[in-house]
Amino acid sequence: MRPLIARQPIFDPDEKVYAYEMVASESLETILRDMDGGNGGAELVGRTQGPGHGSRKVFLEVTAEQLGADWLGSLPAARVVLQVSHAAEMTPDLMAGCQAVRESGFTLALGDFILEDGFSQLAPLVDILRIDFEQASQSHQRMAPIWSQTRKAQALAYNVPSKAAFTLAKNIGYSYFHGPFAYQAEFVDKTDVPGFKLNYLRLLQEINSPDMEFDKLEEVIKQDVSLTFKLLKYINSAAFGLRSEIESIHQALTLMGTREVRKWSTLVTMTSMGEDLPEEALVACVLRGRFLETLGVEMGQEERKDDLFFMGIFSMIELFMGRPKEEILGDLPLRPDIRAALLGEEGTFNTLLNMVLAYEDGDWDPLHNYVRDLGLPGDEVPDLYFDALDWTEKIFME
Repeated sequence: MRPLIARQPIFDPDEKVYAYEMVASESLETILRDMDGGNGGAELVGRTQGPGHGSRKVFLEVTAEQLGADWLGSLPAARVVLQVSHAAEMTPDLMAGCQAVRESGFTLALGDFILEDGFSQLAPLVDILRIDFEQASQSHQRMAPIWSQTRKAQALAYNVPSKAAFTLAKNIGYSYFHGPFAYQAEFVDKTDVPGFKLNYLRLLQEINSPDMEFDKLEEVIKQDVSLTFKLLKYINSAAFGLRSEIESIHQALTLMGTREVRKWSTLVTMTSMGEDLPEEALVACVLRGRFLETLGVEMGQEERKDDLFFMGIFSMIELFMGRPKEEILGDLPLRPDIRAALLGEEGTFNTLLNMVLAYEDGDWDPLHNYVRDLGLPGDEVPDLYFDALDWTEKIFME
């Protein structure tokens, strides 16, 4: 199987994306060696950034021994953060390698080994100090921002497990944050769910009703001016590549058909429900839906691709509503096998969903088993992921 490559966001204190980390099943050296042409490094970084995000840096993992490697020269240094998570000991080669990448224009991120005795010579070369926030002791957690600030570096809290941990890291002075915290739902009492979210949930129920007809769908969408505006914005986005602008819901329905507009009405409704969330949560939601849709087609499930798209969208519904998934799914008109998959019941679609979750997490060992069990063409999976990523990014481009 070809190397599997995913990306994970690194946020600033406002939960806006500062950079993306490339997570891969093979070493960076192996990936670059296997890429054709002399522009492989730039292509890899560009695909990880996504269209329209050239200003965002890409974090790439290297070992201490690889810092002086010639193949690093194929990477666009100004757009890359080279991160070394661990070094066994301070050596002249490590010092020389760090100096070389800094002189070449790379940003250098070093792991918390830099806080240990013997690595003090590297301190002037550190741009970003990366701390595994979940594994670090409380003293290391609190020492890292202080150490960084005194050396004009920045501290990255890596593997932040929860919203509470994110708040702690932000309060003690970290500049950047990585981890599952951004996609964790914070549950509220049912009576505390904002009224506008309940209204959008009712819209979702109507839009996805199996007996929804063309005229009624148009009227449902028109009930909400902001929904109409956002739907037309998405339909006219670069992802569709339409030659002329669509100016009305009726025109969109006529051109695209009820099924497609139902799908996009669902997407835009979810976007409206998630206005209080980081945009990256919406990006992740849509990417998951599109990835599932394209994988389903590869599996011979062409007729179920819309259902698989919805499965991806609704797999994060508790994040948008602040209520348990089981409670919300009970009110949505989903196919029984899609609902079962979302609730964790074993079956083909649940296996497919677990495969996509493993891909997002870079959990490669179980992913290989899922690919085999589903009969997917393993060599095509990375391209399907990046195709879904490109498509999703275009949806969110202005």
